[in-house]
Amino acid sequence: MVSDIRMDPRGRPAIHCAVKKRRNQTLVIAVNSIGTNVEASIGCGESQKDEVMEVFSNVWYPVIEGRVRVKFQPHETKAFLYDRIP
Repeated sequence: MVSDIRMDPRGRPAIHCAVKKRRNQTLVIAVNSIGTNVEASIGCGESQKDEVMEVFSNVWYPVIEGRVRVKFQPHETKAFLYDRIP
């Protein structure tokens, strides 16, 4: 988490992530579970790409040192699709 607000009122992380791998692609789904704007740095695992696409908006995000820095609206979900190293 990059934001000052990192947890929900129960102490759970504000951003929850799930990873699905198939063949040479990885899908990372990240959800803001709280009702305020937050910013997070999400790891891209084995990706060697310079950027990664957010599936719902078709926006490309830069990958810096293996991570994507993302701003989330309240309760927003983002999904990132990238190719892994063969």
